[in-house]
Amino acid sequence: MNRRGAIALSLVLAGAALSGCLGSHDVNRPAAGPCGLPDRVPSRLVKSPSELPDTAGPELMVLPGTVRPVRDFRDIVAASLRDEPRRPIVLYVHGRGDEPSKSIREGILRSLADEYGVMPILFTWPSGKGLFPEREARDAGPALGDVLGQLRDLRSASTAGLTVSLLTHSMGSFVLEGFLGNYTGGLPGGLLDSVVISSSSSTVDRHAAWVEKIDFSPAVFITYGHDDPMLSIAGLGIGTARLGRHGTRQKDEAERVAGNAVYVDFGQAVAEHRYFVGNGGQACVYHFFNESLNGRRPDFGDRRFATEALPGKDYVINR
Repeated sequence: MNRRGAIALSLVLAGAALSGCLGSHDVNRPAAGPCGLPDRVPSRLVKSPSELPDTAGPELMVLPGTVRPVRDFRDIVAASLRDEPRRPIVLYVHGRGDEPSKSIREGILRSLADEYGVMPILFTWPSGKGLFPEREARDAGPALGDVLGQLRDLRSASTAGLTVSLLTHSMGSFVLEGFLGNYTGGLPGGLLDSVVISSSSSTVDRHAAWVEKIDFSPAVFITYGHDDPMLSIAGLGIGTARLGRHGTRQKDEAERVAGNAVYVDFGQAVAEHRYFVGNGGQACVYHFFNESLNGRRPDFGDRRFATEALPGKDYVINR
């Protein structure tokens, strides 16, 4: 196929994915019930202009748009503890795009702060290179390990009341994979209060091998949606089914679920790729992220909130 034909095919596939033609919702999954939690006022993304240069290597950024070297994580957290000692911290690893500007322009960091009352720290990596910068994401893994090492040092200094969660979005899971690929243990079990792997671009195949190496958090959540439009395109090739779209699909041993993770299906509540901000009007969607990003474990036994698909392992967020 020539270049023009390839482009045309890509456009057709993209259009099909975005229109839902490539959806693969599993009819055997339980139907989500109506969300029974109290209604909320819909949240609105607060977008701002930003002309920050694209990241050339792993860095950190905090609001309103201050870029810091990775080695400053300890100082950033110490300052937050001094100024707002009760405010939880979310370490956010973004997906593909022109970062860190994208997180400011599209209101992602501001929404994390405003919707959930947290202090977001952006871990940014060279995510604007090429159509699928998986290698760049994995190469940033050691820098994420540096950040976690600094957090370990902070924890050892008895920082009472410190709550820290990790949120990865889309290709951000490859950064986590890159760290875990060489991780052999040594971080304390309660280093992170929760880990949320949202809309992961990582493949379903063999994901349990790296997820189960997360021994430094008592709560690991993998969120997914069968009709995720971006991951529909990313998963078209053989052996490329994406974790953030297929969740607990288990056709063989390679696709087995991770023993330490809870899988959370948002597919009947939203049909988006990025749903961790901007959905505050959907009370059950908001409730999951508000609880998990504040270091708490959502009550999946509350049937107003979620429908059980696999006891203790897989839940469908009510719509």
